[in-house]
Amino acid sequence: MPSGPRRIGIQVGHWMTDRVPAELGTRITFQTGTSWAGVQEVDVNMDVAQRIKAQLTARGYIVDLIPTTVPVGYLADVFLALHADGDGTGEKSGFKIAHGSRRGPYEDKLVSFLRDEYGKGTGLDWDALGISRNMTNYFSFNWGRYQHAAAAHTPAAILEMGFLSNDYDRELMVDKADGIATAIVNGIQRFLDDVPRSKIFGEDLIVPPQRSFPSPSPRP
Repeated sequence: MPSGPRRIGIQVGHWMTDRVPAELGTRITFQTGTSWAGVQEVDVNMDVAQRIKAQLTARGYIVDLIPTTVPVGYLADVFLALHADGDGTGEKSGFKIAHGSRRGPYEDKLVSFLRDEYGKGTGLDWDALGISRNMTNYFSFNWGRYQHAAAAHTPAAILEMGFLSNDYDRELMVDKADGIATAIVNGIQRFLDDVPRSKIFGEDLIVPPQRSFPSPSPRP
């Protein structure tokens, strides 16, 4: 059972991909994120992450900004990976959130609260059809495959904040980043209020069986 203030890990997607451990392979070093109209995804992710940290720190929480490489068995009350999408055409819009298939019992709530608050706060549509295996098998919470991943008891999710290739989505993420951050903070706060630390870490973790499929290469 962790002690002290509750801890939130915010992973900045594509930050420091050139410093990953050998277990994540070499392909990930070339996955530097999307870009559009001179805007780089990693810069957007970092800007929003810093704003989230400022808001949560002001509420008394401990916040870690985490690069591509997650500390081994990272333990926190919440882990959230931030990313932005791109479609190459500028037509698609919307956001999506997912958690892994072999995770703890509270991650449905984490995704639900984040989805609700992010939708209300940004006005973006939910892109359910865009959720892929690369999201549900995201390496940073795939504790069954990687040591450098959030621990099994750490509630973890990945958020694609919008399409950087879409003018409206990009404006929200670049020019209205405070609103983006606030929406995310509100979702995290609802989760922390609803699920005490004693439940997250005080109960046995039972994960469903998983069929054997070849695992995709790590993709931030």
